Amino acid sequence: MKVTAFSSSALKTAEKELYFDDFVKLPCVLVRTIGYDFIDKPRPLWLRALMLLYLVLCLIFCAWFTYFAWDFMMAEIAAGANDLALVLRLSVDVIYNVAAIVKSLFFFRNLKSLKSLLQRFRDIFPISREDRLAYRVNDYYWPKWITTILYMQLFALSIILFLPFVEAVYEYFGALLTVGYANAKFGYYRMYPETTYGINHYNPLGYIIVYTMDIMNGHYCTVWMMGPDVWLVAFSIQLCMHFDYVSRTLENYKPSKERAAQDLRVLAELVRKHQTVLELADDVQENFSVLILVMLFSTASILFGAAELVITQGITAHVLGYLAFVPTGVGQFYMICYYGQLIINKSLQVSEAAYNQTWYNGCQSYKKSILTIMRRAQCHSEINAGGFQTTNLMAFESLYKKFGDIFPISMEDRLAYRVDEYYWPKWITTILYMQLCALTIILFVPFAESIFEYVGALISLGYGNAKFGYYRMYEETSYGFGHHNFLGYVVSYSLDVMNALYSAIWMICTDIWLVAFALQLCMHFDYISRTLENYEPHKERSQDDEKVLAGLVRKHQTILELADELKINFSALILVMLFSTISMLFGAAELVLTQGITTHVIGYLAYVPTSVGQFFMVCYYGQLIINKSLRVSEAAYSQTWYNGSQSYKKSILTIMRRAQRHSEINAGGFQTTNLMAFESVMRMTYQLFAIWSTIMESK
Repeated sequence: MKVTAFSSSALKTAEKELYFDDFVKLPCVLVRTIGYDFIDKPRPLWLRALMLLYLVLCLIFCAWFTYFAWDFMMAEIAAGANDLALVLRLSVDVIYNVAAIVKSLFFFRNLKSLKSLLQRFRDIFPISREDRLAYRVNDYYWPKWITTILYMQLFALSIILFLPFVEAVYEYFGALLTVGYANAKFGYYRMYPETTYGINHYNPLGYIIVYTMDIMNGHYCTVWMMGPDVWLVAFSIQLCMHFDYVSRTLENYKPSKERAAQDLRVLAELVRKHQTVLELADDVQENFSVLILVMLFSTASILFGAAELVITQGITAHVLGYLAFVPTGVGQFYMICYYGQLIINKSLQVSEAAYNQTWYNGCQSYKKSILTIMRRAQCHSEINAGGFQTTNLMAFESLYKKFGDIFPISMEDRLAYRVDEYYWPKWITTILYMQLCALTIILFVPFAESIFEYVGALISLGYGNAKFGYYRMYEETSYGFGHHNFLGYVVSYSLDVMNALYSAIWMICTDIWLVAFALQLCMHFDYISRTLENYEPHKERSQDDEKVLAGLVRKHQTILELADELKINFSALILVMLFSTISMLFGAAELVLTQGITTHVIGYLAYVPTSVGQFFMVCYYGQLIINKSLRVSEAAYSQTWYNGSQSYKKSILTIMRRAQRHSEINAGGFQTTNLMAFESVMRMTYQLFAIWSTIMESK
């Protein structure tokens, strides 16, 4: 059975034929650059021997470098570690090299299993054009942002390796121009001058040999720090594609009691497909778990090393070369976490798809099978998690329209939904009014201070000696013209007001829309749970019971879809609010500590309680969505389901299974937005401030 509803992007790119080899080309090419061909393409014997020789030499130089770096580091420690920055940098280098060697050894250790995994993914890859459209193959091709991260990684490696050489050449030519050929000396700079490999590199031949060894060492480390992770992403992309196909096919299928045998055959085919994909997911987890652990520690060491170098040495050429590697290293780790989260989401989506289809129209055996699928799919596949997804205006407008379509119209329906109870609470409107009031204080305190001082000067000094202060909140932003005159002050202050108004509106507005949609979600979840809890089934009217339950299930499915759309559209915005709240609290604490209580600080502090209240408001309704969505499961159990028919009882069990997985909003997939998140932000801000104040006291 094929899915006929294709995505627009798949249709647009249908003319571009993508096959399995296109998906694994990137990791194959990456590993091939180090001298190993993963898919064993036919090559002349001499070329295979040359590639193997390069691979072995790179490994030897990497191990050789690690030995010299370790030896030099231990000698420094034994001498008292006078150059702490050097010791720490060498320790990070050793960790990075050891991580690359370990990852390469584990990769080769699992080589047979990995090649088997590759072949199994190849075997289930859709071949025909119709199948590729059904699987939406083009939608799952390598995203641009991933290839950008990988190219940036290679570019960063080039900077790290060749910056010392470029610096040496630049200084040499500068010396040629200033002191002449006879007195000009070449610097023979290297990224790691401490690791000599036992060779004197302060001569042309030695420099060429040692620099070549540095390049081969860097090449080996980079490829094996990236290669296994890129292979993991390649397999993850395939897993997500197959999970998505299973869930879409399952959700779009419409069973009927009149064709029960056909329904069961279709379901059996999907179950076999699901079982295969789950086995592949388990094998991916087994083969890459150690590699992910190594990457976790190496990423932490990169970040630690970068921070330590900046603090102890400042921004130098060597440090700059090292820093070029930080964003790409973090991006690589984020890439793995992103696809780890995507695997979780796509595997759980199978359970949601099983619930969201019209299973209540199927036969008893079909319902049992659907329940079995849901039970298995609720135990998600995983590697390591993290997600992020952006929003857009069209999705926002669609969400607004969908909520409007399901809003109760008649007086009877509005009473049943308890619409008035879900109107905007007073405490929320109070927070918003306080926010606007705080904005007014921040903007107009400098102007009021100028007026107050000017009036005081008029009284004490007279009109001739009184001067207007022309104070502004942001004296540093001149907009390119002076404001210490009447016209300039009016223009500058107007620009300040318009800038602040724009910032404040868009800092508040999106969160208000989120709360508005959250109120609607809570109202609908509450209606479903109350209706479900108050309904009393009877075996004598089982058909009526099934119809009522089917109506509630359709309603529940709609609300769950809206909850998912809400999370998708607002997750990035919540993440921005999370960081802005932390920075605002930290800034307020820093201002009070360093400047005391001044008029400018008071203006800033006026914004703190309202901003914190705004974040609390979002966390509060995030918690309420969780509670209300879980309440549906409790309501299903709390009714008199035991008086219903066997079919009714199974349907209730299916509803409970789905409702036990709550709806939520989150901050870019990183943290669920609830009251615990609010507490976490307050605690994190305090910890950051404590660290900062300790550093400042030491200075």
